[in-house]
Amino acid sequence: MECTWPKLFTPANVKAELVDDKDSCDNSLSIYKSSADDISSPRNMNMPLYNEKPCFTENFVAVLLKSNSNECDDNIYNSIFDFLLIINSNKAFTDYNQCIDFICHVQNKKIFLIVSSDLEERVIPIVRDFAQLQSIYVFCDNNSQHEQLIKKHRKVKGFFTEIERISHALRQDIQHYSNALIPISIIPPASINNLDELDQSFMYSQLLKEVFLETPHDDNDKKHFVNFCRIYYVKNNKEFQKLDEFERDYKHLSLIWWYSREYFIFAILNEALRNQDINIILKMGFFLRDLHCQIEQLHSKADYHKPFTVYRGQGVSQVEFEKLQKSQGGLLSFNNFLSTSTAYQVSFLFAEAACSNPDLVGILFQIEVNPSIISTPFALINDISHFNNIEKEILFSMHTIFRICDLEPIQDRLWCVYLTLTSDNDQELMILTEYIRQEILGTSGLYRLDHLMDKMGEFNKAEEIYITLLSKTSNDDIDQVADLNSQIGCVKVAKGDLESAVSYFEKALEIQEKSCPLHYPCLARAYNDIGAVSSLMGEYSKAFSYYEKILQIQQNSLSSDDLHLSASYNNIATLCKLAGNYEKALSYYRKTLEIMERSFPSIHPTLGITYGNIGSVHDLMGEYSKAYAYFQKDIKIKKRSLPLDHPSIRTTYGHLGSVYDSIGEYSKALAYYERALHAHQKSLSTNSIEIASTYNNLGRVTYLMGDYSKALPYFKKALEIQKQSLPSYHPTLSVTYNNIGALHTSIGEYTEALSYYEKALEIMQKALPPNHPELATTYNNLGGLCYMTTEYPNALSHFQKALKIQQVSLSHDHPPMTITYNNIGSVYHSPDDYPNALSNYKTTLEIMQKSLTMNHPSLVIAYNNIGLVYYSMGEYSKALSYLEMTLEIQQQFLTPVHLSIATTYSNIGVMYSSTGEYSKALSNHEKALEIMQKLLPSNHLSLATVYNNIGLVHNSLGEYSNALLCHEKAFEIVQKSSLPDCASLAAICNNMGLTYCEMGKYSSALSYYEQSIEIQKQSASPSESLLSTTYRNVGSLYASMGQHSKALSYFMMSIKIQEETLSPNHPSLAGTYNDIASLYKSMAKHSEALSYYERALNIMLKSFSSNHPSLANIYNNVGSVFDSMEEYEKALSYYLKAFAIMKESLLLNHPSVAVLCSNVGVVYHSKRNYSKALQFFQMSFKIQQKFLTPNHPSFAITLNYIGSVHHSIGNYPQALSCYEKAFEIEKNALPPNHSTMVTTYNSIGLLYDTMGEHSMSLSYYEKTLEMIQTYLAPNHPSIASTYHNIGLAHKSIGEYTKACFYLKMGLEIEQKSLPSNHPSLAISYSSIGATYNSMQAYCQALSCYQTALEIQWKSPQPNYSSIINTYYCIVFVHIAMEEYSKALSCYEKMLDMIEIYLPLDHELLANIYSSIGFIYKLMRKYWDGLSYYHKALEVMEKSGPSGRPSFTTIYCNLALIYKSIGMYSDALLFYKKALQILKKYLPTNHPLFAIIYDSLGTTYEST
Repeated sequence: MECTWPKLFTPANVKAELVDDKDSCDNSLSIYKSSADDISSPRNMNMPLYNEKPCFTENFVAVLLKSNSNECDDNIYNSIFDFLLIINSNKAFTDYNQCIDFICHVQNKKIFLIVSSDLEERVIPIVRDFAQLQSIYVFCDNNSQHEQLIKKHRKVKGFFTEIERISHALRQDIQHYSNALIPISIIPPASINNLDELDQSFMYSQLLKEVFLETPHDDNDKKHFVNFCRIYYVKNNKEFQKLDEFERDYKHLSLIWWYSREYFIFAILNEALRNQDINIILKMGFFLRDLHCQIEQLHSKADYHKPFTVYRGQGVSQVEFEKLQKSQGGLLSFNNFLSTSTAYQVSFLFAEAACSNPDLVGILFQIEVNPSIISTPFALINDISHFNNIEKEILFSMHTIFRICDLEPIQDRLWCVYLTLTSDNDQELMILTEYIRQEILGTSGLYRLDHLMDKMGEFNKAEEIYITLLSKTSNDDIDQVADLNSQIGCVKVAKGDLESAVSYFEKALEIQEKSCPLHYPCLARAYNDIGAVSSLMGEYSKAFSYYEKILQIQQNSLSSDDLHLSASYNNIATLCKLAGNYEKALSYYRKTLEIMERSFPSIHPTLGITYGNIGSVHDLMGEYSKAYAYFQKDIKIKKRSLPLDHPSIRTTYGHLGSVYDSIGEYSKALAYYERALHAHQKSLSTNSIEIASTYNNLGRVTYLMGDYSKALPYFKKALEIQKQSLPSYHPTLSVTYNNIGALHTSIGEYTEALSYYEKALEIMQKALPPNHPELATTYNNLGGLCYMTTEYPNALSHFQKALKIQQVSLSHDHPPMTITYNNIGSVYHSPDDYPNALSNYKTTLEIMQKSLTMNHPSLVIAYNNIGLVYYSMGEYSKALSYLEMTLEIQQQFLTPVHLSIATTYSNIGVMYSSTGEYSKALSNHEKALEIMQKLLPSNHLSLATVYNNIGLVHNSLGEYSNALLCHEKAFEIVQKSSLPDCASLAAICNNMGLTYCEMGKYSSALSYYEQSIEIQKQSASPSESLLSTTYRNVGSLYASMGQHSKALSYFMMSIKIQEETLSPNHPSLAGTYNDIASLYKSMAKHSEALSYYERALNIMLKSFSSNHPSLANIYNNVGSVFDSMEEYEKALSYYLKAFAIMKESLLLNHPSVAVLCSNVGVVYHSKRNYSKALQFFQMSFKIQQKFLTPNHPSFAITLNYIGSVHHSIGNYPQALSCYEKAFEIEKNALPPNHSTMVTTYNSIGLLYDTMGEHSMSLSYYEKTLEMIQTYLAPNHPSIASTYHNIGLAHKSIGEYTKACFYLKMGLEIEQKSLPSNHPSLAISYSSIGATYNSMQAYCQALSCYQTALEIQWKSPQPNYSSIINTYYCIVFVHIAMEEYSKALSCYEKMLDMIEIYLPLDHELLANIYSSIGFIYKLMRKYWDGLSYYHKALEVMEKSGPSGRPSFTTIYCNLALIYKSIGMYSDALLFYKKALQILKKYLPTNHPLFAIIYDSLGTTYEST
């Protein structure tokens, strides 16, 4: 046994500095949000746009990808595509980029991909993890070579050489997938007892079935359906032919035959029933009825003598499965026609296949059927099915209901669910059915269907049916004609056609007035309808007059808890809300609620509507917690009682968005508004008022998030709809005009802003009372515009008008008043009237603190402006306190790239600059610059201000922040500006150098640094501080390239300038000392490194507070030195100091915390505490996920660390996976040959070396060498390390001459570039010694080992584990020379050292015990040897997880010695343990397997 150590190197980090900014001011503008209210009238007023074009689609798409240079001819692929035409949803590609792009954009469908084998390696790794990709089929000439790929990628279903096999596999998989889509409804026992909680899908499925069975159909329905389908299948000749056959032969062939025909009726019908697509189901009503009748007919003729069992296999979602587990004793229905089989195995295979989808649980339904009970009809369909099934297939009619008896696990994620068919006379089922029928009333099947459409939110179909009923109703039936006109009017309201709605409502009123007395109750409904639509049109006085008529009638004729009275209260409340009378609105809503709570079940949707309306008033009153509570009650009820896409749920999404908007949680508000818009667009006409309101809300929240480019189109879409649907002076139009004006003001387009504000004011003055609060908002916006254009007297006049209105119409602490006080304060602040400004700002803050949450985003306005006044007054500490509170709140509620955040960063920067805290100032100005560059045009004044401020801080201090990502863009902007001065050009060149250095392009970086230095030297007034910083960065560059003497020279040039121009405790000096310390650390001169870190630390402690992040960086760096010295406890203590500072001064998810976690992980890795190491590396990775893009290079570094832990514990596949992921990130994010990529290549080489795959290892080392030679100096230590690793790889494969050559090349470089006592020199001598040992040149080997030992003892901080390893190698030379006593003497020295310097569970101790045992074995002292082997095993079991690869050696040694003393059973036991570990970690062709199998064989022979 011998020990050699491959070398792992990591590139040095480059520290970057940047240039810095001045102040700017924040001004607040008001922007409206809209809300959509549920106005109670005889019917809900929402309706989708009706379109006759078919919209049904399969839930899957088959995709064929072949290349132009495929390995099969075009005829074969044409045959495959012909097969795909059976599936209507299919795509074929020859360009793999187009194919991948198509797959990326597929939503709500599963993809079955057929790909030619010449493209598999390019496509499969990219698409394999896409959720939408279900299965992959590879077509090839020869499938034998592809078995590994099937094992590697679970979605690859196989490699196929024949069309028939691939078509069979695809058909089968699609069938399995479709099978899992069959929807079910589950009724727990509790819901049967509490009908208010009944599953809505169960109700609607049952009603659909009853309605269609009662509705007569004729041949025209079939023709309508066929013509409907022809539009969809117009490009599919095969399906077109089926339609012709269907139309021609419908009556001549069995309905079951048509239903079971592949990819035709079955697919269309099941998709429609699954999605409750009423449009398609209506078209297929004739077929549903006929199919049910045929099943019923077959059922009546069948002669079933006794109960029997049928089976069905399918997948269900995890949610459905959990519900099943809780519903034993309850009911279950399949919401379509149900196919089952008497063949257990067939159904079992379907259930088992569902388990391949990780999102599903496989279910085998075992159904007991008693033919003697009256139930839903079923029939045996073997002889009349399209497929003539061999097994017996039983088809149940739609919505068959079963009792859930029991559940039993079969295997992991596969269960058997036992069901029994329920009788129509089942008591619980009868109660359910009667309850549902009471929900839907009507005089005919068609009328009941209409009511069902209404309940399901399918208002297009409702209108179609109403018009049909109206055409068939006699004019003499006055009540029916009036009712139908009223219903059509409600539908028109939902479509946004308010004028037409009024027309229908007035027709209804006209009819009823002819037959009813003036105050007769039947007129109340017509008055209510006209009042409701008048309110929507902004005709409030007209609406009030109609509501008063209703209320007068109802109060005279109805009881106090009549529901009609509650509807009137509700509508009056809504009108009061629109008029700004919120207290009165609440009063009427509460009256509404009192009546409804007495009349409806607790989850009736009408109760939800009322809760929502109350919540919306509280929202407008600024009582957000109350608003949120009511909206939550609303959504909870509606989700339990209505379909999830019901219009009323859309309204509540808008309400929840509104309240999140109000409390400043904009991302949540945006999500709810987007959900509302998506739902609206699916079901409302394009000019619906509700869609306009939602666009307005989306515009408002994106505006508040600073995304102006998205906000403006939203506002304009809203305005376009409102102009089409509302009168020209409707108040809602003024809201949108105001919003657009505010946006134009924010981006500096003042003329456009004024135009929109004036339009808003004109409308409001005509449509609203003179003291309406919305008028105050417009005056505030006009005042804000005058303020921006420095027209301060006009601004103050507008603000005072706004305040006067608010003092009349609002309470003294109402939130909108804060805007006005703040704006008045801004006017006083501008001409330096600080006392008046501060007074108004503090009034603003007092009101906000009373009415808002403690971190409400509006508070930033007051905090920021109070801070700026204190700054103007020279009270910097108070100013800084308020500005930091501003930033803290903004970071919680705004997008990171928001102009307001940039303004705050800039203001804080000015503050720190004024107090001389330049590094903090620079940091904040850099953040401001980065945000502004993303939001503002290149010639915007704010950008010029920021660059000016950066120049000022640069001239004052001479330090640069690290802004690598924006340097290139900054250089671009400066080049386009007019003649920038020399200092600015020099600073930009310096920063460009930093960027290129970070990218690993050292020659480009050096070029820019030299250009910066040249500009400064030629300048008439050079900046000494900038020149000093540039020298420092050049020094860091040379340090990265391994040119230590040049690096030190530039650092000293920087120090000289700093010592001449700066105070002794200036932070810039600390930064340079830190860089010099890092240089000495890389040279293994640890005492010098610690000395310079101490200098840096002393300056930092004098310059900064005790919790300044810069101190944490120094502590971290000191910790890394002690880590290198193997003084791990000291290293951890410094890392903990850094952690304590970061915890106080930074967020716990700060990037610096991620770096620190990695450093702690490295220490634990060095201590062989692998679980702790892995824990910290994973913490680092999780933190990075929160602030980095997915392909950020830092992820690759962390993955390399994680991989190294898995490498150490023998988890080689996981290690390789981490390294490969790291390399994939680096390849996407970094330029070729970047130093980080080199590290990953080297790590993979080390891993393959450990796994015994030395040829693979050698190829990676050679690639590493090729890469680093492109950017490192010839004598760089990293090149030496790579030569060393290449040498070891050659040694491992027995090429000793080559091994010596490369090892000596590495040693030669190290002797030139490293100190004579550097540890790397010792490693190289040891590796050369090991090679000589393998060549049996024992004297040369011993000489090399002894040289290594001398170097190790000369080190200032000897590494005792390395010294022990060298002794260990010397021992094996003595063993080879049969000098056993010398070997044992070395072991005694090693044991003495371990007792002093290493823990007693250190793995080296196990190695020594094992080696002593080996010597005693050679000396034939077997029992002594056995004793030491067992000691070694005991240490191994304490030092780390059992079963790791290193156990194989000790197990084999134990087995060998047991065999030598004739204890064969013990020998066999340990050989088998070793074999078990090898099987877990090594490939089956590894040489160690042959050795152990041979040993097992000889042991069995001996027995």
